[in-house]
Amino acid sequence: MSELYRVRAKEAPQPADRAPSVMPAWSIWLGAGLLLLVATTSMWALLTLFGTEDKVQLEANKVRLEIIKLSGSVVIGTGGAAALLLAARRQRSTELSIAQTERDLAYKEHDANERRATDLYIAATEQLGSDKAPVRLAGLYALERFGQSNPEYRQTVVDVLCAYLRMPFAHPDDKSYPIPEQDNSVTPERRVLYLDLAPTLTAAAGLPLDGADRQRQEQQVRLTAQRILVNHIHAYFDESGNQKIKTFWPGMNLDLTGAALEDVAMFRAHVRTAKFNSAVFYGKSHFNGAQFSGFAEFRNAVFHNSAIFKEAKFHTFADFEGAQFPDWTRFDNAHLTWGTFEDAHFPKLVSFEGAHFFSNADFNRTRFEGEVNFQSSYFHNGAFFLATKFTYASFEGARLRTDVDRRGEVWPVEWLPEWTDQDEGEIEGLEGNWIFLTRTPDPDGN
Repeated sequence: MSELYRVRAKEAPQPADRAPSVMPAWSIWLGAGLLLLVATTSMWALLTLFGTEDKVQLEANKVRLEIIKLSGSVVIGTGGAAALLLAARRQRSTELSIAQTERDLAYKEHDANERRATDLYIAATEQLGSDKAPVRLAGLYALERFGQSNPEYRQTVVDVLCAYLRMPFAHPDDKSYPIPEQDNSVTPERRVLYLDLAPTLTAAAGLPLDGADRQRQEQQVRLTAQRILVNHIHAYFDESGNQKIKTFWPGMNLDLTGAALEDVAMFRAHVRTAKFNSAVFYGKSHFNGAQFSGFAEFRNAVFHNSAIFKEAKFHTFADFEGAQFPDWTRFDNAHLTWGTFEDAHFPKLVSFEGAHFFSNADFNRTRFEGEVNFQSSYFHNGAFFLATKFTYASFEGARLRTDVDRRGEVWPVEWLPEWTDQDEGEIEGLEGNWIFLTRTPDPDGN
């Protein structure tokens, strides 16, 4: 197993060739004798030079003695200052040594933590490669604990979960995949016997399974991976804007391109970017109140059941080009900074009631084969409905901003932006001037 982190080896201090010598006792007595000799000589010299009974000479000697005392004080003070300087230098050297020791300890502790985290991560990811479903489940939960305890690795954990969900999978509801053949060598009675004889769950996990059993087990593993991923992008804030739960991982990027997902419950999810291109959604898909601070891509995605994006906020770009919505779909009160639904297909009811399109709303070649509802929606910068197919569309109460560049916009022939008596001009809380979309009468006058 290759290591992810290298630690610089530090050379250990080499032992000395010989033990340091100890000061002998006679040298201490010799030093004391020298000090006594210097003191005695100094006293004799002072008595010889300044010892006199002459008053005039005595006064002069006092002056010279004071000068000598002052000079001695200066010398002693200088020596004291030198001693303080040496003490300060020793103190700084000690502090630097302590700081270096603390840095070395912190580096070793960090390195140990990195190694431990790496070992945990590798062990968890290796479990995901097992052919036994219980082992894969254990790997998923180990990854979750690893990410919760190590915030700097959370995006890595999310990437692994997304990669696992991107793996090919024959969903039971997808008739385009062949149903796995059953292994007739393992009868139900024999399987029950195997389970009774298995001493542990791990041993039972190794029992032979037919194709349908393996498919169901893998489906449960994938649902677990999906739930773990979703649980950590749900955001719940209090009135002060503080996060109410500690399991939320902010700023995550999702890449679920081509993934087979089931019963997605990403309501109130907060992510940075999300890629669902060519993903297949089985069961109901809930994105109520979800927020995408970066781009959100759903190109050519297929929603086999209802899809709900009520009050979702796409702060950068929402791409639903070529997406398929066979069941009813709701984007009520959604906020789309830039949204495109080119070539998307809506065979049943779809509602954009109260939605805000802050930049160009692109519905070119979109097929609305069921009822489509744009009532009370807001188009902040025009819209494009070129070659759009409608069965029944309602824009009652829809508003369009007029003081922006609207060149190239294309509206349904039945609904055109015209100034009427009910137009409000300015709307409280919104910038610019606004007019209503009005239904144009058909040739029969209706």
